[in-house]
Amino acid sequence: MDSSNEVKNLLKENYLKVKQLIRAKDPDDNPYKSQYEAKELLNEMKNFLEQIEDKENDIRECAKLAGVYFLLGTVFMATDENASAEDHLLKCYKMIEDSSDHADNILCATACLNQIGLLYARSLKNEDALSFLHKSAEIYKSFTSKESDEEPVTFLTMFTDTSPKTEKYGFVILEKTHTLTLYYLAQVYTAMDRRDEGAMYCFKTLRRQIESNDFEPIEWSVNCATMSQFLVEKNAFKEARHHLAAATFVLDQHLSELLNKETPLESEELEAKKEEISRRRSDVLRCWVKYCIMLLAFSKDRLTADGDGPEIELPSKELVGLSFPSLSDSLKEDVVTCDPLLTFDDARPVFLFGQKCCNEATNYYTLTEHASDYTNICLDHSQLYLGLAFFEDDEDRQCKMLKRRLDLLSNVIKSLNPNYYLDVCREIWMSLGQICSDMVGLKLMKIRLTGESPNTQKLMKINALVEDGVNHYTSFIKSFIDRRTNKMPTDYPKDHEQTIILANLYAARLYSKYVRPDKAKSIEIDKKSMEFYQSIVDYARSHKDVAKEMSAEVKIADDMLLLLPYKITRLSEFAN
Repeated sequence: MDSSNEVKNLLKENYLKVKQLIRAKDPDDNPYKSQYEAKELLNEMKNFLEQIEDKENDIRECAKLAGVYFLLGTVFMATDENASAEDHLLKCYKMIEDSSDHADNILCATACLNQIGLLYARSLKNEDALSFLHKSAEIYKSFTSKESDEEPVTFLTMFTDTSPKTEKYGFVILEKTHTLTLYYLAQVYTAMDRRDEGAMYCFKTLRRQIESNDFEPIEWSVNCATMSQFLVEKNAFKEARHHLAAATFVLDQHLSELLNKETPLESEELEAKKEEISRRRSDVLRCWVKYCIMLLAFSKDRLTADGDGPEIELPSKELVGLSFPSLSDSLKEDVVTCDPLLTFDDARPVFLFGQKCCNEATNYYTLTEHASDYTNICLDHSQLYLGLAFFEDDEDRQCKMLKRRLDLLSNVIKSLNPNYYLDVCREIWMSLGQICSDMVGLKLMKIRLTGESPNTQKLMKINALVEDGVNHYTSFIKSFIDRRTNKMPTDYPKDHEQTIILANLYAARLYSKYVRPDKAKSIEIDKKSMEFYQSIVDYARSHKDVAKEMSAEVKIADDMLLLLPYKITRLSEFAN
């Protein structure tokens, strides 16, 4: 091609076609059709640009060629040709590395480094991914710190000599690209289990998105609520509450905008959107519940801490004050406190708010349609009662709270088929066993403190709770029976090994609280206790690692197996 104008026209026509092809949606039977067509046009552009003499000394021409290599790299990524993608993206960056913060190169350089980072992250080369993503962030910082109003040049301007329709559009693209850099950094750090760094980059991403009003509301709300859970774990309750209030506000605002659109959506599309918002709002409500559970637990730990135990962790200075100033005036943060709780009167509103969130969340996550989610919400509801009970001094009211937990989880377990929800059932059986044990303890303590002689009805209630508790622990233990042999396995599953030992110990101990009406019943109960203790000792004898790790529990079982036979013999003698 002789004329430079013809070259310009070819670049312009090809680029505009490539732009459309990259965005095109192809049929399922030929998913890469448009990408392959784009690749041919880009290769044609590359061949012409490589023929230009002295292009290395012409920043604009070099930038064009680098841009073509970048676009080819993204196409290769889209068609899962990762080796070719890596090769083209690295060539792209090498061409402009020395002038990467020049206005002609800044957009291509930062986007290219992002793509390389993404490519390596997908290949689990996380350290390499971090290196390229941090380079992208450094180049952005270098360009934006210059005292210059020179606007970054977009591919559209570069290949078509067309000015953007939007003023400062180059800066808009640069800011979007940098936000993507931060988002990728958050993902990579989290994948490397460097959660603190991942969370900070997640927050930076969220803040940039909300400040620039460039975000997808549902996705932003979910990510914001997820960030709150990290903050709660770090005891940064003020900041966690702010994030949850922001997530709630953005979702509610999004729903309001959908319902009041000037051009209404088709009814089917609107219902689908409302369904998605309802689901995500329930997810945010569940995060509010976790917030309440953690605040109750943190306050308990704070009140029971002594000088010998571990210090209560306070949020690091990096986490203090993380917020979204542009939203602050719109948020309803006073729905629940963020301060440590000292009394029952402090704790009760937190419990009630958490309970309200549980009830609202189950409007979407129903037992019939979302059994696992519904069950987990009920487990959280149970934890709210547990958290509140610590602040209650009255034993009768404590017992009533435990009874509500018992009823709540009993209703759930009746509705679940262990064949499909075995892990959840196991968790509930252990919780129910502990609740029964706690209730028995409270009732016996009240009898001792009052000095009153309990009537037969009260004693029968205590014994019924003991039997129920033992049955729940037994259900947990028997859930591990090998169906082929109808016996417990020789080796318990490693992740459940210690819990099975504890379930046997708790069941045996609970039997010791049984109120014995006569010697015959006492002998019967002690023999049942021995069976649980014997299971512990037998397993420990054949598993030395368990005997070592759980030496205290095994010693208790050993001691009781020495004591109980003697006790049974004595009772038998007295009975005779």
